[in-house]
Formats: sequence, structure tokens, C-alpha cells
Amino acid sequence: MTYLTELEEAIGQIVADEKVLLEESKNIIGLMRINGYIKQKTVFRMDIYSAMYQRIAGIISLTESKQTNAANIMLRSIWELLATHSFVGMHTGNKYLEILKAIDAQGTKKQWRAIQTLRANYPNSNTWEEQWSDQVIQDRIDWAERRLASFRLKNPNVNINSYERILDRLKAIDDYNLNKYPNYKNLLQMDYRTVYSLLSDDVHSSLYGLTENSRLTQTGLQVRLDKFDLDTLRNITTSYNMLLDFTAFLSRHYRLGQGSAIKIFRDTEKQHHQVYKSFEARREDGMRNNVPQAQW
Repeated sequence: MTYLTELEEAIGQIVADEKVLLEESKNIIGLMRINGYIKQKTVFRMDIYSAMYQRIAGIISLTESKQTNAANIMLRSIWELLATHSFVGMHTGNKYLEILKAIDAQGTKKQWRAIQTLRANYPNSNTWEEQWSDQVIQDRIDWAERRLASFRLKNPNVNINSYERILDRLKAIDDYNLNKYPNYKNLLQMDYRTVYSLLSDDVHSSLYGLTENSRLTQTGLQVRLDKFDLDTLRNITTSYNMLLDFTAFLSRHYRLGQGSAIKIFRDTEKQHHQVYKSFEARREDGMRNNVPQAQW
């Protein structure tokens, strides 16, 4: 079999494995018993799981239709979900969850202020009148200001601008982990530079990201309508790992007793990692030695 044929088979198998994990994660979450008072963090974690479930399902569908670049967007979004979860998890209470709410309120205020300015600068635009009245816009601004005022009253010494950028929040997470574990190695700031930022080309449709979509040949211009390569394998293996990590966390945190089931998926995860490293090594050897892809 050729490299691409073997790669396609490997991706198909991991997609099948991820479908099983996705369904099992839903069953594990279903074991939770939430009665009476529900903590804010529990609601937050369920929101994270819901968003992750939808994005994983999206990656599976996009992988099966060979739309790897679109799957990159989903993968980046999942990474940001987990970073947000880590940020909130730095405090046993709701401190950082409240900071995120304040940051969102500040962003909402800026957004509606900008819309207000646009209406003033372009008074003849029918769009603004049809969608939002002046009063609706002002009500949104007032709502955000009340949220911010309430936060500042409760947290007079917290400057939310210190956490407004995602990179600032990642630094806070890394500093928190390093204070607890001086030899901590999994720096999210490094992930941001090497993973998150590299996936940004597809999110923001940068010129560099678009250049892979076509190429000039001796016969003319070839336009690619799909992508199915080692990046496809990376997306599906990485998303499997992310879903498994979060499901394992929920099982531990809420004492759902699913350690044995998680271990089976961990063994499968290790196999996926070995498969990816094998295909990656074959590609690197082939490119280094200028060997045609068919012979990798």
C-alpha cells in the first residue's frame, strides 16, 4: 500500500475510535447527579463539555469529508476552551470565573459603544435602524456598565485588563502551575506560540494560510477543494486526547468511578500517538531525502 492509502486507513480507524469515546463521554457525564443547589463552576464545566462535544463532532464530520483546514478551526477552538477551563480552575471559588464575566462585560460595552459611534457616523444607514434602536444600544451599554460596577465593588484590587488577552491568562496559568510544581513543563504559553498561533492562519484566513489552496503547474492553475494529509491525522488524534483529558477530569472531580473505562481509552490514545509518530517520521525522511510521496 502507498503512504496515503495507509494514512487514510489509520485516520479512518482513529475516527471510529473517537466516535466511541464521544458516545462514552456522554454516558459518563450522564452519571452525574445534580440536585438542588448547583454551583456556578458545575454549570461552567457543563458548558465547556457541551461546546467541546459539538466541536469534536464537527472535527469528525470534517475529517470524513476531507476538510482538514476547516477542522483546524475547530481544533483551535477546543484548545481555547480548555485554556479557559484551566484559568477558572486556578481558584477553588469563583474568583476567575467572575473575572471572565467582567472581561466579557467590558468587551460587550466596547462593542456597543462602537456600534453607537457607527450610527452617529453613518446616520443614513438603514441597517442600524432596522436592527437596533438607539435605546436598545444604550440599554446594552448600561447593562455592561452595571456588571462592571458590581465586579469592581466586590473586587477593588483586581485589574481585569491584566487578564484581557488570552496570552495574559495563559501566563497566569503557567505561573500558578510553576508556583505549585517548580518543574512543571507543559507551558500553555509555549502551546500558544507553537500550536494555537499556527492554527490561526485558517481561522483568520491569512494570506499564508490561503496559499496552500492552489498551485501553478505546467498545465495551468490547480485549485484544491479538500485536504487529507498528516495534518488530518494530527487533528483527529489531538482532539481525541483533549476530549479524553476533559472526560477523565470530570470523572475524577465528580467521583463518577470511571477509572477503568478511562484506562482503556488511555491505552488506545497511546496507540494513536505511536501511529502519528510513525507517519510523521516517514514524511520527514521522505522530504529530507527528496523521495516522491508515493514511496514514503
